[in-house]
Amino acid sequence: EACIQRDPDRADAYLALADIRRKHGEFEDASRLYRKVLSLDPDHRLASTMLADVLMKQGQIEDAVGLLEPLANRTPVLDRTLLCLGQAYLQLKDYDKARDTLERLVGLDPEESAAHYALSRAYTRLGLHDESRAHREQFTRLSKSSREIQKTSREYDDARIVRGL
Repeated sequence: EACIQRDPDRADAYLALADIRRKHGEFEDASRLYRKVLSLDPDHRLASTMLADVLMKQGQIEDAVGLLEPLANRTPVLDRTLLCLGQAYLQLKDYDKARDTLERLVGLDPEESAAHYALSRAYTRLGLHDESRAHREQFTRLSKSSREIQKTSREYDDARIVRGL
């Protein structure tokens, strides 16, 4: 907030504050701050995506899709944009669009565990249980790997603290 007071035209400061508000569940305030970022930088893709995420949390799924669809057609596309759009389509029960969007994300980033989880849900809704199972297994593998990396990192950091490094 001090940064904003010193320079009220710094979009990145509003973005950082909006992210904090979103993480604390203060969606109205986060929405206002993301909109402020967009008033300063209308092409800020991350702010648009995060605003859409907040709108989804507030049940405004169609509004979120309206923000995300144009972003999904721009290059380069943010992984987070495709994930949010795929999740929005799932909430709207448009499972074909959800599948297509999430498959696109997996094609761009095969290690994105959340995409595999969402894709598993889409395939289940489409009655494609083998595909659903494959993505659920991929999600589990990636999540387990991520937990192992976090555990190893914590153990490494703990060892460094003990050694005084």
